[in-house]
Amino acid sequence: MHFHNLFNNNFCCTIDGVYIGSVLFNIILRNDCRLLTYINSNVLNCMLESDIASDNFSISIYSMNGELLLKDKRKVERGINDFSIDLNQLLSGVYLIQAEIDGICSKVDKLIILK
Repeated sequence: MHFHNLFNNNFCCTIDGVYIGSVLFNIILRNDCRLLTYINSNVLNCMLESDIASDNFSISIYSMNGELLLKDKRKVERGINDFSIDLNQLLSGVYLIQAEIDGICSKVDKLIILK
């Protein structure tokens, strides 16, 4: 896996492992699949680097109560996949984000949205 110079963004700041502002997550789904996400305005930008192709990839965003608020499903190809998810429907607040590919789920991370 190669993510060159993607982690040198000076505009990101972290509090207790949670990125604030331009949010940045580095989510390892499995040894051959890694997801980088960041928020720019009301858009969650995603870059998935995968050694496999799959028809079953999704990103889910939950309320802190565990209610599913948004689920983005898509087909991904082997290599680098870039895509964006519109977050306009979500208000400022703390959410949970999880990615899944072929039934394998990532750990759940906090997602903080400030508008």
